[in-house]
Amino acid sequence: MQHEAPARLADCLLRYSMQLESARVPLTQDALAATTGVCRTTISQIMQGMIARGLIETGRGRAAILDEAGLAELACGCRSRWTS
Repeated sequence: MQHEAPARLADCLLRYSMQLESARVPLTQDALAATTGVCRTTISQIMQGMIARGLIETGRGRAAILDEAGLAELACGCRSRWTS
């Protein structure tokens, strides 16, 4: 099943956050693009929307999750497979 890019990015951020046990995800937009299979400019646009919604904040080479529940709503339903 192919998911929309915003859902894949939200899922990716949540997964890395869970693996690192930290709200700070030290990945560049290029790395996130490679991981999600979309171009970096699309990642940038999606992240700007997430920032505007108060879901994340970004800095050089990192994203910080501010609203995990809100980001989880945006993520695909597959998230339940790896949080159980």
